[in-house]
Parts: sequence; structure tokens; C-alpha cells
Amino acid sequence: MRRTYFNSCTIIYLVEAADPLHENNRALLAAYDNFFSAKRFVMWEVDSGVIERATDLRARYGFRTPDAIHLATAIESHAVFVHWCAS
Repeated sequence: MRRTYFNSCTIIYLVEAADPLHENNRALLAAYDNFFSAKRFVMWEVDSGVIERATDLRARYGFRTPDAIHLATAIESHAVFVHWCAS
């Protein structure tokens, strides 16, 4: 089965959930919780293999740390990398 890795991880949850939590926006926080807990998504941990791969990607190609972590996670999970961002 082919896996697709979307540029998303628990670190993004930490960043994105901080504002609605601070603002007590329970509806938006529930939407984030529903999105990140969906069964169609698998949350990959940033383990030592991912860190080693990300470090190598930074050293070889000059990726910024967040980009290297995302790409390394996709590589280590044998997934197709899809970079999806609003910026």
C-alpha cells in the first residue's frame, strides 16, 4: 500500500492549538482535535532515525530544520512526501 505523508505532525498541533486554547475557543480546538485524531491519519513520532536523517538532510542540502524534519519523517516512514502549506 502506498502511503502519502502530508506535512503535518504533533509539532504543528502544538503550534496551531496554542491560540484557540489561549483564547478559550473550544469550537476551533475541537476541530483541531478531530482533524488530528482522524483514523485516516497516522502520527509519526520524531524518533532518533528521523533526527539522524533530518540532520543529514540539513548538512547535505541546507534545508531549514522544520523542512528537514518533515522530509525525514516521510523518508523514514516510506511515504510519498506532499508539502502542503498556506504560506
